[in-house]
Amino acid sequence: MFSIGMLGLAASAAWADPATPAASPTAAPDATTPIKTEDVGSEVPKWIDASPNWAVVITPGIAWMGASGKAELKGSGAGTNTDSLVFKDAGLEDAEISPYARLTWRPTGADGGRWSVGISGFGVSSSSDSVAVEAQRIGDVTTSIGDNQHAKYSFWNVDIEGGYRFFQRSRAGSGRQATRVAFTTDALFGIRMMDTEVKFENRFTPTTLPPPGTIREAKGDGFFIQPMVGLRIGAEFVEQFGVELKTTVGAFPGDHRSFSWDIEPMFTWRPNPNLGVFIGYRMFAFDVRDGKGVERYQWKGAMAGLNIGAYVRF
Repeated sequence: MFSIGMLGLAASAAWADPATPAASPTAAPDATTPIKTEDVGSEVPKWIDASPNWAVVITPGIAWMGASGKAELKGSGAGTNTDSLVFKDAGLEDAEISPYARLTWRPTGADGGRWSVGISGFGVSSSSDSVAVEAQRIGDVTTSIGDNQHAKYSFWNVDIEGGYRFFQRSRAGSGRQATRVAFTTDALFGIRMMDTEVKFENRFTPTTLPPPGTIREAKGDGFFIQPMVGLRIGAEFVEQFGVELKTTVGAFPGDHRSFSWDIEPMFTWRPNPNLGVFIGYRMFAFDVRDGKGVERYQWKGAMAGLNIGAYVRF
């Protein structure tokens, strides 16, 4: 996946082109000196310039995400005469705590500050027991009203992405109370990977044994890789508060096809230039399909939820 379980907001502002040469020294303004604000155009001021020739930002955290959608599992007549496993009916939509992380590296010298390389990802898994309220067939598994059912899924995503900052603008003042704001926009490109698995099992009733040879479990799984592109827009205020909106889309055609789209707003607070916290929300929609006929597996749905964690820069 071109975009872990698991992207730092304030990093967009912290990774910028080197500061412009210092102006000739002037007397420090006193309390009566009016504050001046200037537009520094595409150059990022010293207050967000990194001192080393590179910067690394790690945002380890946890996500509270749930799944939705429906899955068609492998089995006789798949895609024609079987029912889909609906996550809501199977009790699989509850949010689960899962790992989330992002690491981004950006050189800060010359025009290198415009480029970045990152890796991020998350993973979610869940299971549920329920009682069948209707007769149905999922894959090769048939159920009757009152049968005990067990369903589970796992979903893992890793994005490897490159970025190029084609827009950066800031406003900085010269007084003690000057307002400092920086805006950035990055084009993203990379690889997205998704590993998915869905299983369904009929455990029948406590007093009923299935006939010999009865198929009790159906499943579908697949590993999908696709190119992706996207956009990241960021802003940082008074050296501490950051906001970022990132969106990407990926696709791959053929029998082993996949499509994905995600959007992720994130907010960061850094009381220290190198330490802080973040909170965000991610909506990750996808449609993956593998195989044909009796071997067909398809899961069309979404993962969505909050993520929270630490911001560490060095």
